[in-house]
Amino acid sequence: LAILEIASVTSSGVVSVALALLGFGVWSLVWGSVLTQLVQTVLLWIFVPWKPHLLFDWQEFKGLLTFGANVLGTNVAVYVNTNVDYVVVGRTLGSEPLGYYTIAFNMVTLPVYRLAGIVSKVAFPTFSRVQHDLARFRQGYLEAIHYISMAIFPLLTGLMIFAPEFVQVVLGPKWLPATVPIQVLSIMALLKSVGTTKGAVLLARGRADIELKWNLAYLGPFVAALVVGTRWGLVGVAVAYVVVYTLAFPIIQGITNRTISLPWRDFFRALATVRGFVGPGRRLTSLEVLDWSRSCNGSGAFADRRSAPRRFSLLSASSQA
Repeated sequence: LAILEIASVTSSGVVSVALALLGFGVWSLVWGSVLTQLVQTVLLWIFVPWKPHLLFDWQEFKGLLTFGANVLGTNVAVYVNTNVDYVVVGRTLGSEPLGYYTIAFNMVTLPVYRLAGIVSKVAFPTFSRVQHDLARFRQGYLEAIHYISMAIFPLLTGLMIFAPEFVQVVLGPKWLPATVPIQVLSIMALLKSVGTTKGAVLLARGRADIELKWNLAYLGPFVAALVVGTRWGLVGVAVAYVVVYTLAFPIIQGITNRTISLPWRDFFRALATVRGFVGPGRRLTSLEVLDWSRSCNGSGAFADRRSAPRRFSLLSASSQA
């Protein structure tokens, strides 16, 4: 899945740049996005053994409908939660501060979505196959958050420390007002990177309803904190975001841990062993998680082989949740 993701994004980027050079304007971005999905679909059809069939079973459909409704609701709630801060900043502070806030948020979440997101996509189908084997489930989950942390923590820590130099050199002097928001939001991004796989855990355990309820409950306090934070400008908004996220993180993480009977000490131990850099002889993080996935595929330890393909098809439209 990681390889397919990279292939589709790379081909899309090449085509978008080529079309832009040929004068297609904004349509180069449109066709680039279309090509991303097209390449992913074709490659998945070629390399994934499971194929959909024209069969209908009402009992199976009812189960999928309930599960799918929760996934759809979660996607909508996540979309609102991840965009409402832009609305609050734009409506209260104006378009210029919104531009600074947008660049700050994008800078800190880029490694989270690009690196941890790939691992999360690989983790979900693997977790689904061992959903009733909690020992293997916990092992895979701890390895996933360990490697995510090992890859992303150094990046975000460096960005937090050297944000003034990064903005001055990479973005340019006109973006200097985004410096402090970048430093503050980096704290949130550290927690978010670890939390990217919690959705895969809940879905694999058949508890999509938990994430839906959580995102709905989170929205009200989040918006209220952002509105209060606007009194102190962009820095106030960034601090409000970090405070709410930091207070909420142990709650949803604790709920997720309980679904697989994972003690907090094991969770923190997986993070505490992060060295900060990949040493000699170690492979890239996503490839190591892929190795764990392949080991499950060949072990015969799957708990429910029939449910995994169906749930994977549901997640294909909601993997960013």
